[in-house]
Amino acid sequence: MTFKETNTVLNYDVDRFSRQRELNKLWTQFASARLVITDRLHGMIFAAINGTPCLALDNVSRKVSGVYEVASGLEQVKICQDISDVMAHIPYYMKKNYLLGITIPRNDNYLLLENFIKEHIQDQYG
Repeated sequence: MTFKETNTVLNYDVDRFSRQRELNKLWTQFASARLVITDRLHGMIFAAINGTPCLALDNVSRKVSGVYEVASGLEQVKICQDISDVMAHIPYYMKKNYLLGITIPRNDNYLLLENFIKEHIQDQYG
């Protein structure tokens, strides 16, 4: 089994003309993963958008667990309390036959998230 470390923060500037290409590269990494383990909010969101199983640890800012409240209906995303909790859940998620290689970027999870954001912004800002 191969493990790959990735980061959603790039070490170079991305101009407005290359944003979509760079985002698609990141989403392709997440979509091709069998399991994502992260303590970063965007790592959890990118996994959820792409239908990739994700074990997420909360971080100091508590953003991960806060957003998880919205995404808690997604079976493939699980908030873990600590590393022991992550390790306990890995076998279950590795055995599941989740569909991988979902079309980037517009799959059902992406559209659900997009609709939620549109409704939330409309509710707050008219």
